[in-house]
Amino acid sequence: MITQLIGMGAAAASILAVAISAQDQPGIQFPTELPTYSLNVTVQGARPNEGQIAISLFHTAEAFLETPQQLETVFVDAEGQAAFTFSGLEEGRYAVIATYDRNGDGELNTGFLGIPTEPVGYSNNVRRIGPPRWRDTNFVVREATSITIHVSRVSQRGE
Repeated sequence: MITQLIGMGAAAASILAVAISAQDQPGIQFPTELPTYSLNVTVQGARPNEGQIAISLFHTAEAFLETPQQLETVFVDAEGQAAFTFSGLEEGRYAVIATYDRNGDGELNTGFLGIPTEPVGYSNNVRRIGPPRWRDTNFVVREATSITIHVSRVSQRGE
């Protein structure tokens, strides 16, 4: 058993030596980093020059609605839009939630039962009663990607 372990150690050392010497050979390249991509998010549906949009980026189903990977706040422009580019994203599934802070108080105002009284929007422009679901809102980033999200007020009584 000990000789097998020593033999395995020698084999691992040989592989390591070959890998180190290969790094010095022209034409042999080893990846140093995983490629990263950008995600351009445009949010539409706000009142021109009024308030701000909070754009939350989620990378896993477990973190969705709880812990965004990134959160950015952008002022609404003269066309009623806000845009932000997330960069350095690894390939994978993501979801975005945009909340329109119309009154600029830094909070998503809610009414009865915690239903938002300010407009919200989700990636894939999912519209539903109740909180959004990861399976409906996620999308794949494997190249530079652009999405548009439309914010709207959540209906409180079938409005």
